[in-house]
Amino acid sequence: MKIYIRSAMVAGAIVLFGVLGAACSSSPTASSSSTASLAAGSTTTAAPSASGTGSLPACPSASVVNAALGQSNTGPVVSGTSQYRICTYSGSGPIPTKVSISVNTPAGFKTDEQNVSSGHITLSTVPGLGDENYLVAGGGEVFVLKGNTQVEVMAPGATDAQVESLAGQII
Repeated sequence: MKIYIRSAMVAGAIVLFGVLGAACSSSPTASSSSTASLAAGSTTTAAPSASGTGSLPACPSASVVNAALGQSNTGPVVSGTSQYRICTYSGSGPIPTKVSISVNTPAGFKTDEQNVSSGHITLSTVPGLGDENYLVAGGGEVFVLKGNTQVEVMAPGATDAQVESLAGQII
C-alpha cells in the first residue's frame, strides 16, 4: 500500500511541477469550459486568464466529488492563480483528494506525460476523454487536456473508472 500511494504522490508531484512550470513559462489563453455538468449549488470562482478572455472551470463541489469517487470528503479548499487552481478535499483517507485545473498547451501536456512516463510509471489513455489524456493505471490519477484547459484528478484509493468519471464532469 505504501508503494502504491508513494507512486501516486510522486506522479502527482512530477506533473504538478510540470504544470506549474508550463503555466509560468507560457501565456496561453484558457478556454471557457461549461460547468453545467456539475451539481447544482456548486460555486463558480473562476479566475480570469492572463489575457482576460477566458476562465478556468470552477472546483467541483464536495457532493460531485463524493458521488463520482464514492468518498466522504469535505471541501474544497481552493488555492492557486489565474493559470492554475488546486481544489483539495479532505476526509476519506490519509491523503486528500486533489483536483488541479490549469492552463496548458498540447505541447506542454505531451512533455508532462513524457516526464511522468520516464519515472517507470505505467500510463494508459481513455478513449473519448478530452482532446488528450493519460491515466496512471491503477493509481487513482488521470490527466486530461481539452483546448488549453488541463484537469488532473488525484484520488488515492479510487478506481480508474471513478477518476475518469470525475475528470469528464469537470472538463
